[in-house]
Amino acid sequence: MLEQITCYGFFWIAFIAIAWRFASQWGAVGILLGHLVIAMMIGVMDLIWIKQEMARPGWDGSPDQDGIFMMGVLIRIVLVNLTLGPVSMVAFVIHRHRDETTSDL
Repeated sequence: MLEQITCYGFFWIAFIAIAWRFASQWGAVGILLGHLVIAMMIGVMDLIWIKQEMARPGWDGSPDQDGIFMMGVLIRIVLVNLTLGPVSMVAFVIHRHRDETTSDL
């Protein structure tokens, strides 16, 4: 399972930045939007990866774009977004606290 979430390498920096920025900028709506953007990024990266694998000389039919591949993409999306959940929640709490302190002024 750990390999499923570590395969994105340096993209984790972008995932964390997106989760933090969206949640701190737009609150609860930002959490949903940020995780949706991250899900789309994962889907595109996995699709590019599978296309590259299929274009290689000597491709033996595995991996391919079937239901199992799509299930794997969905599992990776869920795992990555669950891992980023605490980042979004901390940013959200800071966002709410910042709004409460500025409204008192």
